[in-house]
Amino acid sequence: ISQILQVLQVNNLTILTFLEGVLSSCEHEHSAAQEHIIRDAEIMCESLYQHPKTQPHILSWAMVTVRTQLCNEIKELTHKCHGLHFRATSTTSEQLEGTFMNFISEKVKSVVLGRW
Repeated sequence: ISQILQVLQVNNLTILTFLEGVLSSCEHEHSAAQEHIIRDAEIMCESLYQHPKTQPHILSWAMVTVRTQLCNEIKELTHKCHGLHFRATSTTSEQLEGTFMNFISEKVKSVVLGRW
C-alpha cells in the first residue's frame, strides 16, 4: 500500500483523482480496472460507511443524494403528461383528500417506484 501511495503522490494524484481518471479513461487497457470499480462501487460505499471516520460524511452525502432524487421524482410527477398537474387556486380539500390521493399513490407506484 505504501508503494502505491508513493506512486500516487509522485504523480500528484489522490485516490479520488485516480479513480476519476480510470473511470473517464477511453483507453482499452483501463477497461478491466473500470469494470472492477463499477462492480465494487457498492462495497466501496459500504466500507466507507462502516469506517467511523468516514461514516458521517457518507451518511450526509447519502441523505442529500436521496433528497435530491426524490425532489426530482416529484418534479417529474408534476408534469402535465402524468395527470398530476392541477391549479392550487381551484382545487378543493375534498378533491385532494378523495380520488386525487388515490390517483397520486397509484401514479407514484407506476412512475417513480418503477425507476427504483
